[in-house]
Amino acid sequence: MTIFINVSVKEEDGSIALKRTHDYWHQIQGQLHLSGTQCCDLVIWTQVDLKIVRILKDNTWAQNISAMLDFYFSVFLPSLSE
Repeated sequence: MTIFINVSVKEEDGSIALKRTHDYWHQIQGQLHLSGTQCCDLVIWTQVDLKIVRILKDNTWAQNISAMLDFYFSVFLPSLSE
């Protein structure tokens, strides 16, 4: 049995879930919120196994959007002109 330790956690029911602390989870949540989509399928592939993990939109994650916009306009964009 292959366990994708770096990105996933095995749930009590035996299913695989993406860790909420993983960068991919935050990237997917951002895309779900910006696109207005409710879920996406994350495909995890190795040479031994393939897993498809459905990621649902977490509405509480939306509180991060204002911090992301502040960073984008206050830090990222100004750094491009340096």
